[in-house]
Amino acid sequence: MLTTTKFWIWLSTVSDPHAAWLVYQHFGSPETAYFAVEAQYQAIKGLNPRQISAFLDKSMQQVERILNDCHRLGVHISTWQDADYPERLRDIAVPPVVLYFKGRPIHLDAECTVAIAGTRRCSDYGRNMAYRFARDLVKQGALVVTGVAEGCDEAALRGALEAGGAVAALLPGGVDVPFRNNVYYQQLYRDIAARGTLISPYPPGTPNNHRHFQYRNPILTGLCVSTLCVEAGFRSGVLNVAAYAQEQGRPLYAVPANIDSRFALGTNRLICDGLAMPVMAAADILITNQAAFEHLRVLCRQNQAWHPQR
Repeated sequence: MLTTTKFWIWLSTVSDPHAAWLVYQHFGSPETAYFAVEAQYQAIKGLNPRQISAFLDKSMQQVERILNDCHRLGVHISTWQDADYPERLRDIAVPPVVLYFKGRPIHLDAECTVAIAGTRRCSDYGRNMAYRFARDLVKQGALVVTGVAEGCDEAALRGALEAGGAVAALLPGGVDVPFRNNVYYQQLYRDIAARGTLISPYPPGTPNNHRHFQYRNPILTGLCVSTLCVEAGFRSGVLNVAAYAQEQGRPLYAVPANIDSRFALGTNRLICDGLAMPVMAAADILITNQAAFEHLRVLCRQNQAWHPQR
């Protein structure tokens, strides 16, 4: 007897996320999609022959492997139908039909979640700002959600972890596949899981793929009430994150930097064009959410801005 979870996993893995969402919208349930025939798939506008062929593969071998891996690794599966599926994601254009979690259970919708995005090839200033803002956001009661790439993401993770609070990392691969296969990243994943949670729309064992970032970005901003862009060059992928935050109607902030810095051409332009609000301290982000999240400990904005070392 096939369980509903198995159908959801099948739907999420046989093709790409956009096709899976189209199929779900058309059929209304993964079970119906599983038992559908080719003519029914051909009626779905937006599916190409290659995608249709993928959905006609009814094998459950991969699904069984994923379920076994999740059980062995202690990975929690949350599907679109589950009560613990993040409600904020239900509003984005192409939500993941399945999410995988490893670590502490965190009710993301109850948290003041702030996405932090920044370039990998960052300056020392960008790395320091990512660390500082993440640390101060966590100290004041927010939950930082970021990626795991080297540079600003990794600095933000360190800041959040060293602040002593929880942190969530959204991954471009499986929760069991470190972004870099070295001792440092293996330990970083363990630290995140011990203090917070690792999140991925991809099942365990999935390699970290550059193409996955494009789909990960709207999930990152969709999980959060606000997005902070720390540092981005003129063509940085961080600007893609900013565009999704704007599309989803989420407040967008950016850290000002030297106008001559090539590392910050993108973030400075977001500010200059009025697309992102400039911030000098974590309180500048949290002050607008203080009424909605009573647990926030927003410090005096003037005090924190002029004395960031505190």
